[in-house]
Amino acid sequence: MTKNVLNKDFLIRLLDKSNQGIHIIDPQGTTLYYNKFAEEIDGITKEEMIGKNMQNLVADGIFSSSVALDIIDSKKPKEVVQYIKDKVVIASGFPMMKKGILEAVVVFTKDSKILKDMTSNLQDLLIENNVMATNLSRYNSKFLKEDMIISNSKSMQRVMKLANRICKLETPIFILGEAGSGKTMFAKYIHDNSLRQNKPFVKVDCSAIPKNIIESELFDDNNSYNESLIKQATNGTLFIDEIADMPLSCQQRLVYELNKMKENMRNNNEKSPTVRVIAASNENIDKNIANGKFRMDLFYLLNIIPIKMPSLRERNEDIIPLINLFLNKYNQFYNEEKMISPRCKKFIINYSWPGNVRELENIIERLVVTSEGETIELEDVQEFISNFYTKFDDGNTFKDKIESYEKKLILEYSKQVSSIKELAILACINESTLRKKIDRYDLDISFL
Repeated sequence: MTKNVLNKDFLIRLLDKSNQGIHIIDPQGTTLYYNKFAEEIDGITKEEMIGKNMQNLVADGIFSSSVALDIIDSKKPKEVVQYIKDKVVIASGFPMMKKGILEAVVVFTKDSKILKDMTSNLQDLLIENNVMATNLSRYNSKFLKEDMIISNSKSMQRVMKLANRICKLETPIFILGEAGSGKTMFAKYIHDNSLRQNKPFVKVDCSAIPKNIIESELFDDNNSYNESLIKQATNGTLFIDEIADMPLSCQQRLVYELNKMKENMRNNNEKSPTVRVIAASNENIDKNIANGKFRMDLFYLLNIIPIKMPSLRERNEDIIPLINLFLNKYNQFYNEEKMISPRCKKFIINYSWPGNVRELENIIERLVVTSEGETIELEDVQEFISNFYTKFDDGNTFKDKIESYEKKLILEYSKQVSSIKELAILACINESTLRKKIDRYDLDISFL
């Protein structure tokens, strides 16, 4: 008996001497063991982990994801980059199986900052750990990938599930979502996972091209050096953003082109080039149809697969992972090591984000550049968001509160710039949408 106790004690002391974090989880996701180095890397004490279920820790935002839970589901080893509080951690895990039954999951963790420092001397790294050196760049590119779509929230998981089901199809797609909600990134994701992934992805923003030349840009070859956008997208994907701003004459031409391509596909005419069209708008197209500003036949051609992109305020569970993603991205870009305080994160979560993900990224970049200390505090973000929206009951509807905030924000930003173009950039929305908001709210802007 004494010998067994000593052996167990020796094993625990041995694991605590490891220069890697070691985390052992039972088949139900509950932590059984958590060594000292894991405490240092993750910034979480052993007492906070032992007996706690990983599903609850992920739900509370302490972990962005859990490799252990993935391994419990798949029964296969896995390596991931995950966010734990304010740190980026590389985790490698494997299942402990006995006669086909899962007994436990063991996860080894390393601080990504330590690994990044190690790459500065590649020779020493190869001597110490050749495997880690060859895999590090793959890990870094994975979590720094600009087109990464965060989908911890149920609303985004539903959207991503639909995207993965339809990406291999050739059907047109219509994406409806607020400005800055990620419509372009989502369209690119569908293209990159489609059968056309090795062909061009061409984007046209109808709000950014003068109405008198948009038809020519889309369909006409002006000269040998300037192919039409639809020809540039041959056998690939044409993404038409803000299609509600497309003139009626151009809509008519698009109906003709779509019908022609549809007929060629129906007749299996392989010689005729095809283009998959993905359209997007931040406006209610039904109203435009009723007002005679949008063709009903075009809408029916495009709206075969409608997708509603949720706003950031509808996907609170994604805010912390997005903060971590953007913070890491701009820390690397500006060679900084900034962190965000819990009070600041709480404020950011409760803010309404009318500019959605684009506004969040803009704010995080500015905070990395302008904050003075190593930790970004609540006061730093309040300098940029003074008249913020929080959850309070003043008798107004949610829509009233959002519109009231938008008015104040546009007026405040207009004092810092001298043109509508600069204002659109600062407000993180396109020029056409901004003009419509100014007209709708009847705002007095000095340079208009």
